[in-house]
Amino acid sequence: AFNSGSLPFFIIRRPELVGGGGAVATFRVDDLETLHARLVTAGALVEEQLQHSGNLLIMTFYDPDGNRLEAAQVIKELE
Repeated sequence: AFNSGSLPFFIIRRPELVGGGGAVATFRVDDLETLHARLVTAGALVEEQLQHSGNLLIMTFYDPDGNRLEAAQVIKELE
C-alpha cells in the first residue's frame, strides 16, 4: 500500500489473473459507481460488471496503453 495523497493506492495479488498469478494496481475510492460513470463518460475502457471480493466492490478499467487497473470500494468493514 502507498499513500498517494488523497487517493490510497494498493498493489493487490490476484491469483485468478495472468494465468494463475499477478498483481493489479488498485485505487481505493468512496463511491465506485460514480467513478464508473465518470470513466465511461470520458470514453475510458471500463468493464461493465463490478466484482465482489470479500468486503470489496471492484471495478476493472484500462489505461490508454491497455494496462489493467482496478478501483475498489469497501462495502462493509470486516469485524
